[in-house]
Amino acid sequence: MYLLEEGVINDPLLKSFLKNENNLKLFRNYQENPTQENAIILDDSFKNFRTKIRAITYLSKAIHYKAIHYDQEIRKKQKNYLTNLDEPITEDNTMKDFITSETTSGYMTPKNLEESVQLLELKDAIKKLTSRESEILYMLIYVGYTEQEIAERFGVSQQSISKSKRKSLEKLRRELDESGSYC
Repeated sequence: MYLLEEGVINDPLLKSFLKNENNLKLFRNYQENPTQENAIILDDSFKNFRTKIRAITYLSKAIHYKAIHYDQEIRKKQKNYLTNLDEPITEDNTMKDFITSETTSGYMTPKNLEESVQLLELKDAIKKLTSRESEILYMLIYVGYTEQEIAERFGVSQQSISKSKRKSLEKLRRELDESGSYC
């Protein structure tokens, strides 16, 4: 009597185990000759199979959640960069409108933040930033560093860099507002 053929075995794990030809032979051998030795051999084979399934399941879930986490981090970084450059600083312009565009000779990364802008009022506002504030904005915009990477370079916390960035942008807005370039 074969339980598998009669539909008695309903457990998906056991069905999967018995799909393997060698495991099916061990199972049938045990049914025909139910000795202690055959039971141990069948049990060991099932334990190995179950361990492999658990490992595969664990790795599959770990990879799945790691991919989700990685995607969330990438989206978060992209959102931060878009928010910073797409924030309106005048009615008609955003921050990226004031950054120098590519020239016919190709794009050259400016040496500092002041070199990167064309609008005179914005250049004057940048001159009023401290060298540290200017360097932080430069590293964020042109070098592409994250706040955490900049914090590691300066030997401070990420929150400190975030606060400096926020204060720098507020200074720039205030200066542009006072000069009449910011509505």
